Amino acid sequence: MQRFREGDGLALERYRPRYYPGKINFVRAAIPTDFPADAAAVWSDLAHRFEVETVPGDHLGIMTTNFEALAAVLSRVLDEASQK
Repeated sequence: MQRFREGDGLALERYRPRYYPGKINFVRAAIPTDFPADAAAVWSDLAHRFEVETVPGDHLGIMTTNFEALAAVLSRVLDEASQK
């Protein structure tokens, strides 16, 4: 676990985001924890189109307690993308 944490920190330190010419569908938790409350302020300049959707809960809760809301958003976005 310690090696994982060190590698995770190193990857974050070295990460340099690049512009993406497509659309990013960003799903955020309603209760911000370790992530910026305004994802668009951080990421929108890095993509041609950037859309944010909010699901109930915090970051961990959207994958445990509120997974159905997250699954619904992801299913819809994937369905829309497959129809293009």
